[in-house]
Amino acid sequence: MRIKRTILILSLLLGPAKLFSQNIDSLLQALEENTDSQQEIYILDKISSYYHDKDLQQSLQYNLMFMDSAKNLPDSAMWAKSLNRYGIVMSGQGNYDAAIYNHLQSIFISQLTGNKSREAINYINIGHVHGILKEYEKMIDYSLKALDYYLNTPGADRATTALLYGNIGYAYSQLKDAENSTYYIEKAMEINRELNNLRSLALNYVTLGEVMIFQGDTVGGINSIKKCITIRNEIDAPLDVSLRHLRISEIYLAQGNYGSAMHHVDSALIMANLTKKGSQIVSSMKFKSKLYRQLGNFESAYMLLEKATLVDDSLRALADKSTAIATTMEASNQIQSLESVIDIQNRRSDTQRIWIVSLILATIIILLIALRNLSLLRTKRRSNEILQKVNHQILKQSEELEKTQSELVNSEKMAVLGRLSASMGHELNTPIAGIKSNIEIIADAQRYEFIILSKIYDQLEPAAFMNAIHLVEASYLAQKNPTPPRERRRLKEILTEALRIKYSDDADEIAEKFDYLMVYDNIEKFSTILDHPLRNDLLELVSLVSSRTQAVLTSQQALERVNKIVVSLKTYSYKNVERQKVNFDLSKNIDTIFTLYEGMTKGIEITKNYLENSEYTGYPDELSQVWSNLITNSAHALNFKGKIVVNMEEDENFYKISFQDDGTGIPEEVGEQLFDPFYTTKPEGEGTGLGLGISRKVIERHGGTLTWQNLEQGVKFVATLQKNHVNSEAVLVH
Repeated sequence: MRIKRTILILSLLLGPAKLFSQNIDSLLQALEENTDSQQEIYILDKISSYYHDKDLQQSLQYNLMFMDSAKNLPDSAMWAKSLNRYGIVMSGQGNYDAAIYNHLQSIFISQLTGNKSREAINYINIGHVHGILKEYEKMIDYSLKALDYYLNTPGADRATTALLYGNIGYAYSQLKDAENSTYYIEKAMEINRELNNLRSLALNYVTLGEVMIFQGDTVGGINSIKKCITIRNEIDAPLDVSLRHLRISEIYLAQGNYGSAMHHVDSALIMANLTKKGSQIVSSMKFKSKLYRQLGNFESAYMLLEKATLVDDSLRALADKSTAIATTMEASNQIQSLESVIDIQNRRSDTQRIWIVSLILATIIILLIALRNLSLLRTKRRSNEILQKVNHQILKQSEELEKTQSELVNSEKMAVLGRLSASMGHELNTPIAGIKSNIEIIADAQRYEFIILSKIYDQLEPAAFMNAIHLVEASYLAQKNPTPPRERRRLKEILTEALRIKYSDDADEIAEKFDYLMVYDNIEKFSTILDHPLRNDLLELVSLVSSRTQAVLTSQQALERVNKIVVSLKTYSYKNVERQKVNFDLSKNIDTIFTLYEGMTKGIEITKNYLENSEYTGYPDELSQVWSNLITNSAHALNFKGKIVVNMEEDENFYKISFQDDGTGIPEEVGEQLFDPFYTTKPEGEGTGLGLGISRKVIERHGGTLTWQNLEQGVKFVATLQKNHVNSEAVLVH
């Protein structure tokens, strides 16, 4: 009873009484007065559970008492429960090996007693520990064992089933297994919607969004994370909303979409301020400072970094004070322990007790002074480091600004290439898949040719063999200049009627073979084959050879398509590192972009009125970006259906290139705003707002202008480029 009283006194001294509800006071009082062993176990279980989220050390002490009492009971269920609780406490303290060991012990006892529910709960907790350790394969294994119980037990908790689906989906997402992750997350979302479990549903949206992002669907991923934000706003969870806004901002920054990145980091900062969560405020401020640096706004970046540093230093000072308070509390604990020992043993005098207490208090005072000095020293050191960094940044500011402007142009180009990557993959995959299929056709045809030849070789006369070779040649010439499908149907009907005169029973079959070979005229030249006893074998042999020929011809066309795409990508991504003007053809420069955007412009009628000679001296990589922005804007304005007309004119001093579409036009009130940085008329996430601003600067760099005007139907952009005489210093681009 004295041990219980000591624990009770220590627990009250180690935490402010105002934090404890009437419920915990009643439980502690009941434990003090209890004499029934069964009731004692129940009370210890409740106290340990209460302290779990508030004071792990207290929870551990009461759980040890719970375990000690429970293992002596005839019913092992409470012992299994105490081991599970102890594993949870160990996990909370970071002792993961001990946590797993106790959960496994609890599983063993649960299996012996047939307690499937307790066994499943331990599987969930072990999976959680492996998730903390980033051992995601093990997390999946244990979570699946628990899920098996919840799926096969009538009346099992549906919320826990959804939790397990979500945990497994999250683990698969960390392993980059998109298919399995999506399957389990969608299962979790289905149940959470049914139960209206918004908190878990929001987390499901985040995991699904991250899966979409690493699959390349950035827009879908961002939209999924935004759904989480919407739900979290509804249930008033500003800290999580801040975290999600910051994640979206990181994604937009990686894409070079600075406008959207700035919007979301501002939202993250607003929500972080609402939570008063210092670490999140610092993270948001530092990220916004990084974004300002990317944009070349070093003054704003420095000011924000300075504010973040001040907040960070304040948090560190608070942490130091918390450490001092914790030390004081630990010292108080030691004092109370000493007093208990003195009270129990009654071997020490009052003078000795005062001396011990005085010594401990002196130690605490010295420790507090040392911590304060350490905090001041750390703050001073960080301030000096920041001042040195700021001085260095100021000295390099003009150089960094020029570099940032150059990189901004390149970043926009890379963003365009990123948007092109998915369609380019499809454009390249189609011809490559055709080539692969053709290789299989050639291999199969060659194998069957040998089979047929081995069958008929001894019965085949030279005349019939030569007649077959002539038929192969006729088929090859026909395939090089193929007849249109409608005309082929007409010729096949004529051929069938002609064959009925002599080969009435087999006319349709023979006509089918010659239609495959695309040979319709002068069929009588091949009478040796048609009248031969082995006619079917010979025609099959010729068809196999013809299929190989056709496969080779289509593969050649596919390779030409691949080459055209690769050359266009290479030309577009070319970066003039030396920033030297080069000679190039303007028409080919524009055509390169149309080649890259063939997938996007398939439904658009494009008219190109180029000059016969459009040789120009300038920066082709920068101008490619101008044409890319103008073509993309027109395609989006047309919703990928309509007309685009490109006209090229020249006079003595200038080239004049116009891009005209028959879309909806641009509101007149937009005016020159159209060329402002981060201004865009596209939905959020689809445009950076940098394209036209960068395009105008590129055209001005070439001594020209970029203007726009609305037409009766659509809009027209006109770029003028000042002509430069070709000089010996210019480099020729092939």
